[in-house]
Amino acid sequence: MEQKRINELKELFLFQLLTVEELDDAIEFFHEKMYAGGMKIFSEKEKGETMYVIKNGTVKISIQEAGREKEIITFSSGEFFGEITLFEYALRTATATAVEEVSVLEISRNEFNKLFNQKPQIAAKILYQMMSEMSHRLRRKNMPGGGLIF
Repeated sequence: MEQKRINELKELFLFQLLTVEELDDAIEFFHEKMYAGGMKIFSEKEKGETMYVIKNGTVKISIQEAGREKEIITFSSGEFFGEITLFEYALRTATATAVEEVSVLEISRNEFNKLFNQKPQIAAKILYQMMSEMSHRLRRKNMPGGGLIF
């Protein structure tokens, strides 16, 4: 893998713990996709099986509340979303929309399971980063001001 691409991927939070060799192995399980501004990436209440890592751009996460769209959060370059569908068979709880042109790396539940089975040390590092960020998100949401850490 060329140095420019390695540097670009190492800037993404999910991949920061990976060595160059691990990154080269891991990236084969992800697929790059582009979305134009305003395009829906997925919709609330649809079946979900894919997580997304944003390479470039911004994604708005929203829900329908009383017949109106309510923005929940926005994610930008380096962040990921849709991760819950890798672990549970449930419908999407929100809609993801590209705010501007967005480049993402997608990984399906099946591909993630292959990664986990074929390269468990790589999957463990990615899972660690995911759990670290998910913990941070929960703390921000549930405990304004940071709360206490036990």
